Amino acid sequence: MTIGTGTFSPAAFFGFPRAYIYDFYLARNGDTIVQTGDVFKVTDGHDPNLTATFKIHPHFLAWSSKSFKIREIVIESYYQTSPGGTQLPLPYNLNYVIDSTRKRAGLLLGWLGLFADPQHFALEQQPPDYWLPKPLP
Repeated sequence: MTIGTGTFSPAAFFGFPRAYIYDFYLARNGDTIVQTGDVFKVTDGHDPNLTATFKIHPHFLAWSSKSFKIREIVIESYYQTSPGGTQLPLPYNLNYVIDSTRKRAGLLLGWLGLFADPQHFALEQQPPDYWLPKPLP
């Protein structure tokens, strides 16, 4: 497991119920993102041998009433200069955000301080027969 240094907003120990998070955004920065389960692989638009990989806590992507601290969400963050090459730690930023269009909470993942062109990933929401009402519309 390889992980770069994380920077968190509002703070590393910021806690929230997973049920309150509707969206996940990953900064593209002009690159291509492919999601496979809980792994997001970003391929550089200029050099296809350069990839960044972010592994998300597997219990976060599925809906649950579990609470998380923002520092627990990303469990791997690294880049490689060739397929199968050495995994080098990649510093990342994870921010709690309120989407001004959708009026709901989400998380925005960027790296090296870059947040351009975020790609939206809708997260699974509570089942219709859950006993508590949805936290937001």
